[in-house]
Amino acid sequence: RSEMDNVVIYGHPDGGMRIDFLSVDEATFDRLMQRAEPVHLGETPLRVPSLRDLLAMKVFALAQGAEARWDKDLPDVAYLCALNSLSLEKDVKPLCERYGNEKIWKEISRRVERLRHE
Repeated sequence: RSEMDNVVIYGHPDGGMRIDFLSVDEATFDRLMQRAEPVHLGETPLRVPSLRDLLAMKVFALAQGAEARWDKDLPDVAYLCALNSLSLEKDVKPLCERYGNEKIWKEISRRVERLRHE
């Protein structure tokens, strides 16, 4: 287990599964749960943030955080966008305009395009 400002991370000692728990206010939690997706971890049912909400949180973290976040969150965002065939203009740009900035938008776009051409 490790803790950061608003995240508690639990990981298996052998480096396998990792789960992040975010601390958010009640209104944010309610909005996230309304759109959460049901999944199972073994026999345990869970609800996880929707893809759009996960991307929004990562874009927000990029905008608020130090450059160190770029090594973690930018590859995650680019990979999730490419893997899920998201439209950069329709799906990703609005998130960057609302939660990030132009620099983040350009870097995500560049990385997604590179992944799509690999």
